[in-house]
Amino acid sequence: MLLTQIPTYMKEVLKFDLKSNGMYSMLPYLCMWVCIALSSVVSDSLISRDVMSRTNTRKLTSCAGLFLPALCLFAISFLDCTQQLAAVALLCGTVGLSGVAFSGYMVNHADIAPMFAGTLFGLTNVSATVPGIIAPYVVGALTPNKTREEWQVAFVIASGVYMFGGVFYYIFGNSTEEEWGVPETEDVILPSISRVARKASVFRHLSTAHL
Repeated sequence: MLLTQIPTYMKEVLKFDLKSNGMYSMLPYLCMWVCIALSSVVSDSLISRDVMSRTNTRKLTSCAGLFLPALCLFAISFLDCTQQLAAVALLCGTVGLSGVAFSGYMVNHADIAPMFAGTLFGLTNVSATVPGIIAPYVVGALTPNKTREEWQVAFVIASGVYMFGGVFYYIFGNSTEEEWGVPETEDVILPSISRVARKASVFRHLSTAHL
């Protein structure tokens, strides 16, 4: 919703012109880039120095990257075009602080199943695109008159989604390596050695026959 609808919100509620809209729509994602970089350094430091366990670090960053944006988003819903700067600042907080969660659930695939992290991320990311498809239609249905009150409903719903995600991950999140996620060494190495040996044997046979 935020990715696709921020420019629309800025135009319909905050009344930014086209030029200002583009510039201010960029700022939240610039803040997100900064938060991703900083949170990754901090989370890695907490884990490497044994300040917090990997699981607790993932939960901390995930909850921070979900609960804090939820609060910012809820606050935005009460602002109008007379409070443009405050609204932009809160949008920067919403999107920017979401980047903190990149050091949480976004990298959790590699914690639980290192060998299949790419596959897991692909599956979860496909699922994550569904809200991106649905959100514009939901927002359009909720804001037929393009008023602040209608956008308030949309933002409160989005804030609730953030909160639900944070609570769910806090309860069920884990970074313990799953047995199925790390094949035994011989399962990976021995078949490879066997294939190489077979190829070498075939090569020797063909060489001998040729001679």
